[in-house]
Amino acid sequence: MKWISRLLALCLLGVAGTLSAQDTSAPPLEFKQTDGSGTPRYPTTVQADHTFTAATNTITLTAGLVSGSIDTSAELAAILTDETGSGLLVFGTSPTFITPTLGAASGSTLSLSSTLTLQNGETISNATDGTITFAGVGGTNNEDLTLNFESVANSVRVSSTTGAGVTFLDDTSVWWGNGLDARLKWDTTETNDSLKLGLVVGAAADSGILFIVESADAAVNFGAATVSNPTIRLQSADATTTADWIAFFHNQTNPVIDTGNGTLRINEALSGNGLAVDVQTAQTIASGNTVAANNCGGIKLITADGAVATNTTNTFTAPDASNTGCLMTVQNTGANTITLDANASFLTVGGLDVVMTTDDVVVVMQTGSRWVQISALLAL
Repeated sequence: MKWISRLLALCLLGVAGTLSAQDTSAPPLEFKQTDGSGTPRYPTTVQADHTFTAATNTITLTAGLVSGSIDTSAELAAILTDETGSGLLVFGTSPTFITPTLGAASGSTLSLSSTLTLQNGETISNATDGTITFAGVGGTNNEDLTLNFESVANSVRVSSTTGAGVTFLDDTSVWWGNGLDARLKWDTTETNDSLKLGLVVGAAADSGILFIVESADAAVNFGAATVSNPTIRLQSADATTTADWIAFFHNQTNPVIDTGNGTLRINEALSGNGLAVDVQTAQTIASGNTVAANNCGGIKLITADGAVATNTTNTFTAPDASNTGCLMTVQNTGANTITLDANASFLTVGGLDVVMTTDDVVVVMQTGSRWVQISALLAL
């Protein structure tokens, strides 16, 4: 029965339309009385969601689905054959999606109550002005932070309309380099919290040097060799002469000032005071003692409780690489005579012992293998 099949299909799918009993491709549908008289009778009443027009013998669906026929998402999904996903039917206003996969989506606001996860190197971008703003909403401070990818070439600018800065908490490192080559860290393991710059040393790919250069020279290769200890190096503003530098480091034995071209100068005109050397407390020398080389480049004060002579093997600290080049001005500040013994490790003028009375001064230097008297004894 072709006509009946179409009517049933319409009722099941709930699609509004018109069916005619006089369909030319099928015999008319006749509704007979229940007493079996055989006289065709057409209905004068139909369900509330249909309209029957006797003049044209038509039934029109005036509503959608009939209540009770399809009233769950699962029933509708059982009829459809080209749907994707599963679960509940949703509508345009405030729908809830469970783990959806979105294609090219667009919108003005995205609010999340949990975590946004980017799994495959996806990009968050702004195709209009190149800025992305991250903001706190609904809290106490509600700070914001904007990344501007378009204002200056080769630069990403960070700003905030609320005056917020970027804070790295205690013991959090900010790393530089693909191989984690350097880091800046606020370290709380120190007795007093400290800011530390960590450099890789002793590696072929890392110099171990912190360069301070003119901004325009930041990409210049100064040809610095790899160092064994963290080093601070200041370059002159003349990048064409890469050997114009001064460096500061500790060689694990002594603090060192190293230079490239030129002579190390203390500029009194700039400092106002020139070079000032701290004077240490006088060392008390007992008979057979060694004078400690602990004030290189300064004034070494000695005294004694009586007339004494120093050690006959090492008048001063035994010569070695740690004190090579040590230059000391030695003065006897006491009332008693101190004799500096002339021996194989202390070369004196004429090979004579240096006998120092009150306030006498002599200058000595360590040459690498021994100590040498380089001034006459000054009797003050």
